[in-house]
Amino acid sequence: MQTSPSDFELLAIRVDRLERQIRRLKRGALAGLLAVASLIAMGQARPNTGVEAQRFTLRDAKGAKRAELVLDSETPQSSPNPTLRFFDEKGNGTLTLSPTKLELAGQSALGSNILLDDAKGVARADIGLLDEQSFVLLNDANGLARVRMDLDHDQPRIALLGIAPSQNPMEIPLLALGMINGEPSLSLYDTNGTSAAIGATKVIANGKERQAAAASIILFDKDGSILWAAPNPNP
Repeated sequence: MQTSPSDFELLAIRVDRLERQIRRLKRGALAGLLAVASLIAMGQARPNTGVEAQRFTLRDAKGAKRAELVLDSETPQSSPNPTLRFFDEKGNGTLTLSPTKLELAGQSALGSNILLDDAKGVARADIGLLDEQSFVLLNDANGLARVRMDLDHDQPRIALLGIAPSQNPMEIPLLALGMINGEPSLSLYDTNGTSAAIGATKVIANGKERQAAAASIILFDKDGSILWAAPNPNP
């Protein structure tokens, strides 16, 4: 069977069309490759400005943990807060920074907090905020506060604390020096609960609370009742 000229022309048209399609596919593939390469290059040139994780640990050349940044909770029910801890070469904590005050001196409340630990991991100093008032605690080897300096409604106070003899030792004030409404006040306490106040002191006189003058000496029993006072707060 012989092929007519019209068949040859039709075949040439089909071949030409196929070649044009192949050329378009090649150009499209090349453009896609260039686009992908451009995106990769842009991604490599752009600096990575963020790293996200729930814990960061810094270790020395021996693999010992020297610092960590974690989300820590005081209790399973409380919300976690970022906490930064530093450790010595033996793994003992030396410094803790947290926006939540940890349990210390029988207190726990929100506020910025810095703990300084000794080689045994006992908190020996605590610097922070409690109810938006600054404070400093100095602690003994058992972690019990012995000196407290703070602000009470922006009035300065310094307290020397003793330890109540019991199965669960707790801090009790023995001497306190501070300001009450801008007037100086000195208070002395014993372990039985009786106390003496020199200077400005809040007392109940004639059924009403009033502030004794700075030139005052008042003795209280363990229930807070006045045993003796000069001058008399009940004129």
